[in-house]
Amino acid sequence: MSKIKKTILIDLDGVLNNYNGNFEEDKIPDLKFGAFEFLP
Repeated sequence: MSKIKKTILIDLDGVLNNYNGNFEEDKIPDLKFGAFEFLP
C-alpha cells in the first residue's frame, strides 16, 4: 500500500482574514478573531 500525501487548500480572502476588496500583491490582511486557533 502506498502513502498518498494530502493537501488542504484554504481560501483566506474574507473567510479567515479581513479582506476588504483591495488586492495588494505583497500583503496578507490581518486574520479574523479566532482564525489562528481554527488552523491546525
